[in-house]
Amino acid sequence: MKYDGIELHPKVKELLSKYNLLKDELGRLIEEREYVTVTEIPRLQSEYKFKVGIVEYDCFALKIQMRAMRHEIKMRQAALMSGETITDEEVKNRIEIELKNWKKQIDKMNEEINEAKLYLNSPTLSEEEAREFKLLYRNLVKKLHPDINLDLSEDNKILWAKVNIAYKDGDIKELRSLNENTENIEEDLHLEDENVLDNISNKIVETRNNIEKVIQDINKMNSEFPVNMREKLNDKEWIKIKNEETTKQIKDLEKKKVFLKAMLAEFI
Repeated sequence: MKYDGIELHPKVKELLSKYNLLKDELGRLIEEREYVTVTEIPRLQSEYKFKVGIVEYDCFALKIQMRAMRHEIKMRQAALMSGETITDEEVKNRIEIELKNWKKQIDKMNEEINEAKLYLNSPTLSEEEAREFKLLYRNLVKKLHPDINLDLSEDNKILWAKVNIAYKDGDIKELRSLNENTENIEEDLHLEDENVLDNISNKIVETRNNIEKVIQDINKMNSEFPVNMREKLNDKEWIKIKNEETTKQIKDLEKKKVFLKAMLAEFI
């Protein structure tokens, strides 16, 4: 708060107190939203891929194999019915074209599983560092976040960009440095202005609106994948049942695959 004048009017003090409490709450909520976005979502996605996604990948890969076999059967049956000759190379090329998008999807799933393994094995902050990391970011949010500070200077916008990079990278050393560099940054509320009561009142309304928006964002993320899987991914019994269901599906598909192989053998 930048003001070196006379003692503030009690009403101004009262509004400032409300405003600062709301800023603290908004800072906390923004930090929570960013934590879910930057930390929770990647972690939960990785956990899902590692705990459940590997078996789902095997099932999906088998479905693609069977889809390719069905395509081949149809092509060879059509050629037989029309009296045409179709080579193995022609069959292979047509199947590759028809299953191009499916192949991309299975490659993407495989890549995501590999990335999940790397993510889950990457270094993490200690509990103490994680608490400090949150507090550092929350403090920087109050000073530099555009939703809280509407009149950021260009220099402070650059600082905020650096804060975002450090937060996404989990760089606690950089956040510490940025926090030190912003110690003297304070919001200028123009307390000497004759319209100070209206100005602060408007800021209170804006902050409350922003709080409501951030709460809606958090609630939306909590209701969607993968955040809505948080409890299930901590439930070993659920994971076991889920994988058993998919494994059973794989076994059923393997039986059907034997039938398709037998049909293909008739064309040789």
